[in-house]
Amino acid sequence: MVTPEQRHRDPRGPDASRFDNFKNVAYGVIVAVFAVAAGFNGFKDIWTPSSALSSKVMSGTQVALFIELVVLMFRWIIATHHEMDMWALWLDNPFTKQEIYTAMFGLSVVLGLLLAFPHRILFLSGFMTLYFLFNYWTQWLANDHFFRALQKTKKGSLSITKSKVLNVMDNFWMNRPQLARIVTMMFFSSVAFDFALAGEFHSGRQKTLLQLASYGILIIDILLGEIVIALWRHKLDQDIATVTNSEEEN
Repeated sequence: MVTPEQRHRDPRGPDASRFDNFKNVAYGVIVAVFAVAAGFNGFKDIWTPSSALSSKVMSGTQVALFIELVVLMFRWIIATHHEMDMWALWLDNPFTKQEIYTAMFGLSVVLGLLLAFPHRILFLSGFMTLYFLFNYWTQWLANDHFFRALQKTKKGSLSITKSKVLNVMDNFWMNRPQLARIVTMMFFSSVAFDFALAGEFHSGRQKTLLQLASYGILIIDILLGEIVIALWRHKLDQDIATVTNSEEEN
């Protein structure tokens, strides 16, 4: 049976096989960047804390953040791949392969660096704040690109199914507060940076408490931000599946 997706597939879209291969390359870049950076910054120290309770608590918090970043790595790469496939499937020539590969490579480098610095909260919180600022710009570009591709697609001959799917995608990219989510995460990562910076001017127990506060804010910030976008993506996939399954039944 020919599925609705196959009937609407744009033959000018990126080669799915090559894109799958590049996704694997992206994981390789992440590992390579992580290995190089972690090899020179004392990363291994988080796994060997001293016998002091404060050292164990700090090490446990750093490991928790590292695990969260590993999960984030897989989620961001998979989500980027999935959304690019969706654009290629339903929109008319929304992007070029070079744009896809550049975005995936840049994301891979960022994720590799994030993974290598869970024990350097001042650097990590500052780096993430700058990343969210850059992410705000790239999300704005993506939304603008999506809007132009959507208008171009709607000028063509559309089936009822494709028209409904485009409306679902329009709601996700243009009506969801995508930029507000990024700004909120950037704000809290900057707060985490402030706590980490304040810790640099103290010592002993006070420094530890400030750093732990910074870790806590950053961990919660990333967790809540991913929960929100995961719910939005689930709703997007669910609504598109409802539309396409409805056509198959008819």
